[in-house]
Order: sequence, then C-alpha cells, then structure tokens
Amino acid sequence: MPSDAAHVSLKQIEAMRSGARVAVQTCMNVVPGNRVFVLTDEITHGIGRLLGEEASAVGAEVLVHDLEQYAERPILAMPDNLRFDLSHFKPHVTFYAASSQP
Repeated sequence: MPSDAAHVSLKQIEAMRSGARVAVQTCMNVVPGNRVFVLTDEITHGIGRLLGEEASAVGAEVLVHDLEQYAERPILAMPDNLRFDLSHFKPHVTFYAASSQP
C-alpha cells in the first residue's frame, strides 16, 4: 500500500476497516461507554478515522485529533493543549496512529 496519503484510495481505506475493528474490539476491548481518544496526523488520518468509527460503532464516546492541530511537526515535547484535551476527556483507551517525522 502506498505510504503517500494522496495515493490511498477509498477502496484501500475500506480494506483496512477489519483491522481497525480488531484493534478496537479485540486488542483494546473497547466497550459501550468507554471514552476513546485517537491521535493521528494528516498522512494517516484515514486510519485514525477508521479507528474512531469502529469505536463509535460499539458505543464509545470518541475524539479524533490530528497532531497538526496541536503543533508544527516534528513535535519534540508534549503540547500543553494536547495535555489539556487528554486530562479533560480522560480516555479509557488511546490510539496513536501517526507517521514518523525526521
């Protein structure tokens, strides 16, 4: 699968849905009423979105945010606004689905 988000088709994203479902339901055992925070980035936003959709489908409250909403990349220290969002949302489960930066 191409690593460039601009070249990932809707069909390819949908093919990843079953993996997102396994991550949510089996690996992390997300259940109704859980709070799920998904931290993604512009490049892997489709994967982050799928994780959020699958968590929502089981009845979890979900927040999905891109790293770029918090700071310019590469991020070398935890941004205060990210720390604030995490401390106020108090997630039961957090997914990090983002690309690496040099």
